[in-house]
Amino acid sequence: MDLNNLFGVYDYVILTGREGVSIKDAMDYVRNAMSRDRVLVVFGSPYHGVDEILKAEDMEEVLRKYPFINFIPGQGVETVRTEEAVIAVLSILNLVRYLRESLP
Repeated sequence: MDLNNLFGVYDYVILTGREGVSIKDAMDYVRNAMSRDRVLVVFGSPYHGVDEILKAEDMEEVLRKYPFINFIPGQGVETVRTEEAVIAVLSILNLVRYLRESLP
């Protein structure tokens, strides 16, 4: 499957990265996304962020189409290891899904 077509298969797409908007400011989008079955969460690599990867693949329109969210604002380090980011982001998304009905 072509990478461009992959994004269209999902109900919601979430791009993750330090340069994104704070999770606090993206809660409406995240809450809506977590009410769906097919959500794609995109992480960067150990050496390149999501934005860099998409630009290198000539897919900058993806950056404009889907929200770029910082799930670890105020992280205090240059980069968060990918395996740490996966745990942090999926934990937050799981909590949002669990508490979806009671969140403001």
